[in-house]
Amino acid sequence: MALGRWIDLLSLVVSLYVLWQIRAIVLLFFMAIIFAVGLNRVVRQFQKSRLKRSAAIGLTIASFIVVLGLLLTLVTTRIVEQADQLVELIPGAIASVVPPALLALLDSPGKEIEYYQLTFWQFVNIWIKRTVKFSCLNLGKVEGLGVIAR
Repeated sequence: MALGRWIDLLSLVVSLYVLWQIRAIVLLFFMAIIFAVGLNRVVRQFQKSRLKRSAAIGLTIASFIVVLGLLLTLVTTRIVEQADQLVELIPGAIASVVPPALLALLDSPGKEIEYYQLTFWQFVNIWIKRTVKFSCLNLGKVEGLGVIAR
């Protein structure tokens, strides 16, 4: 290959690398072009109905803001409803992960742990230990893991 071909190849690789690094900006640029072309078509339709361009642009922007506001209202309402449902379902989900009967079965007599005072990872650690202990007691020695119920 001639030196010119190597320079062309190097230029192509460097150009692709630079485009990859600024891909977010390029994407925003092309989205802005598509957005402007779409709004320009709406403005031209208003101009065909004998409106001045400035009035057509104002009407297009106003209608766009109204449509955007309606969409945001619909989305926000749905998000708030789902957040309320999540808040209602969290206690049941926690109860289904750690059933009270299992905790009562695994609790040692005389030792009461106040779970609300534990951090999350302390709670997970206790839960895993008790689950392994429960499994070992009911299934015997867990051979592959070398876990023995004590």
